[in-house]
Amino acid sequence: AVKCMRNKPAYFAERLYKSMKGLGTDDSTLIRVMVSRSEVDMLYIRREFLSMYGKSLHSFIKVSS
Repeated sequence: AVKCMRNKPAYFAERLYKSMKGLGTDDSTLIRVMVSRSEVDMLYIRREFLSMYGKSLHSFIKVSS
């Protein structure tokens, strides 16, 4: 909760990353975050994801699915 309040885009970027990292994808988390944030702050989340993980969110989703 504190992490989310400090930097929402970083919080959601981390949630997305963790949903796709390792074996298998946590589809429900991935879909929930993508849909719920799509009109709110997805652009900022995408920027934060790239900054944090060195890959675009799009390319990471493509490889994970």
